[in-house]
Amino acid sequence: GGTGLTSGTTDQILKFTGTTTLASSAISTGKVLQVVEGVKISESYTTSTSYVDTGLSQAITCSSASNKILCLVFQSCFKNNTNQYSNGGIQLVRSGGTSGTTVLNDILSYNNTTQKEQQTLAVSHLSTSGSTSAITFKTQMAALVNGEQFGVGRQATGAAQTRQTIVLMEIAA
Repeated sequence: GGTGLTSGTTDQILKFTGTTTLASSAISTGKVLQVVEGVKISESYTTSTSYVDTGLSQAITCSSASNKILCLVFQSCFKNNTNQYSNGGIQLVRSGGTSGTTVLNDILSYNNTTQKEQQTLAVSHLSTSGSTSAITFKTQMAALVNGEQFGVGRQATGAAQTRQTIVLMEIAA
């Protein structure tokens, strides 16, 4: 048994409303509305102990201020020195809309004398849009030990540069 539902509209699902009754229902939350990607394929480094832009960024404009933004970052980070103990910092910064803040801060620690020792940063961050204006997410880096070099975008075992990405998804709330 059932209702014999014969039509529906885009983005609807079937659901049970009782023991034998079917009805249609719209998908209203959790739907991915758009996906945008920023890519950087070049090496950059700093000796600054203050955070500077890595060059990896992406903007998104949401259709509703109540929607969510899921940010995914994949970035190759490296130390460019032979000191045994070294630290570099990466932070994810959101600007535009109603927020202009650091939303993630990570410290990468290195414990050997290999120059260009590499680590891959893979992070995610979910936040409410809060705006229908453009919102930009970007990464910044800092050499946390004075005089050392810390960078992004290089493989440890050669001169090849790596593909760095930042993906932003608007999720219906």
